[in-house]
Amino acid sequence: FGVLGNIFAGLLVASIMLVFQPDGDYNPQAIFAAILAVWLGIGAIAVWQLVGVWRSANRHVNARVLLGKKSPWAAAAKVAVFLGVLQLAGAFLSSGWPQLFEAGRMSFLDDPDIPAYAIRVMRDGTEAEITGGFKYGLTDDFVRKLGAARQLKVIHLDSSGGRIGEATKLHKVIRSKGLDTYVSSNCMSACTVAFAAGTRRILRRGAVLGFHATSFPGMTNQELVGASHDQREIFSAAGFEIGFINKALSTP
Repeated sequence: FGVLGNIFAGLLVASIMLVFQPDGDYNPQAIFAAILAVWLGIGAIAVWQLVGVWRSANRHVNARVLLGKKSPWAAAAKVAVFLGVLQLAGAFLSSGWPQLFEAGRMSFLDDPDIPAYAIRVMRDGTEAEITGGFKYGLTDDFVRKLGAARQLKVIHLDSSGGRIGEATKLHKVIRSKGLDTYVSSNCMSACTVAFAAGTRRILRRGAVLGFHATSFPGMTNQELVGASHDQREIFSAAGFEIGFINKALSTP
């Protein structure tokens, strides 16, 4: 029960990730669905494991009683089941619920903690400005603006940041179009991922770029390191020094 259940749980998680995020594109509803499916699947497997071990232990106890013998290992198995229930509940409260809550806010409440964004085309369509937070829909709206401003050369960025997934999506568009990026005030957090996409990256004197590590409720440090893989590759491809990247992505 234990060994096979754990193997199946690992395969289940991997399969869910492939189903809900096949191209790695940022979609909050797919993220929410994947997290929910993972925890429902793990819960079902855990129930199968724990009930199976408990019933097996009871059968062992009954068989030993008929032989007039004790069954300490069966009792130990039941203790392990009890501890397993506590461990699963703790894992859900510390990891699963915070992730579901955050993903739900992203999916159904329009990420209320991130400011609204605005896109403005300027100077006869040769420049555009993106202000506000990086949240779902920004890149798609920008692409639509891009279609109406085919002479676009420079992107002005003024943002306190937001979702890395959306910033990575915007980064790909900026790079594919060979656009320059320009910051005259502040470009913080996820915004720096978009800034790094510029063919030429221009920082006005006195302007600020702000870097820090990836964060998401309920994720362990190890999981966050894995989540920052794309960010690390983006900064490396942009020519940032490895020492700076390591410092930037380890700053809380």
